[in-house]
Amino acid sequence: MNQKLLDYELNNELTEALTLLYSEQLYEIKVDAEFLENNFKRLGNYKIEKGVRLDYRVRNDRTTFINMIFEDDMFLNYLYTYAKSQQQYANQLKKFKTNGEVLIDKIKIEYNIYSSQTD
Repeated sequence: MNQKLLDYELNNELTEALTLLYSEQLYEIKVDAEFLENNFKRLGNYKIEKGVRLDYRVRNDRTTFINMIFEDDMFLNYLYTYAKSQQQYANQLKKFKTNGEVLIDKIKIEYNIYSSQTD
């Protein structure tokens, strides 16, 4: 076997952590991104259905939009669901970043890899 391959064999713990990071967390991020996109479309379609875009952008009339914010329960439900899905997506991205950084640090320590760049 090639000597370079032997020098860089990953230990089982790091291999499993790396696999978990990319398989499970990326799957969760993908699911959350799809949920976010679907909620954004529902919110947008509802605004189109109610004529808000036409009033707001073309006629410069914000009355319909303001009424929706204060009086339209369906709009508020769509808006709330979109905001929650956006927060959920952001949390998954933060979790992925944090876990990735921890794993990268473990790999650097395990294999004595140091960057020549300074932070």
